[in-house]
Amino acid sequence: MNGFTVFYDRDAQTVTSYDRSGKLNTQAVLKLPDVARITITDVTADSAGRLVVAGSASDSSGQYGTSILIWINPDGSVERVVRPDAFAVRRVLFTPGGMLLALGGSRDSNLRETPSHDMLREYGSDGRIVLTLAPRTTFSDSRRHPSADAFLTANQEVFGIY
Repeated sequence: MNGFTVFYDRDAQTVTSYDRSGKLNTQAVLKLPDVARITITDVTADSAGRLVVAGSASDSSGQYGTSILIWINPDGSVERVVRPDAFAVRRVLFTPGGMLLALGGSRDSNLRETPSHDMLREYGSDGRIVLTLAPRTTFSDSRRHPSADAFLTANQEVFGIY
């Protein structure tokens, strides 16, 4: 990912990244106020070594958590937290050009999939949505959401979902 090798430990709520030479770049234990547990689903690195973690945040009651994106600086400090409204992020990817892509699905207040939604979101450096695309209906009408087994890839010119 943009020259970094990134690992995460879902149970320990930690992320670690190394640069091309194998030198430790970032090591962070994820902790946020009013959040008892963060379940990591994916992590990506930009070319400067900043990480974005996708996951869900649960309160102390252990109820189903809300989706969360956490920007982490190379020193391990949290730069920004975004809670995508009704959008469960499964995959994240910084493109070589610095664009943050998030792939996932949309659910209603009863945790049922909304029938029509865009599966891909582009986020700006300020954490705001820039663009949404890739309608769910384009991929499959199966009960299992297409993003459940999908991955993102990108080069300088295009990105892909596979």
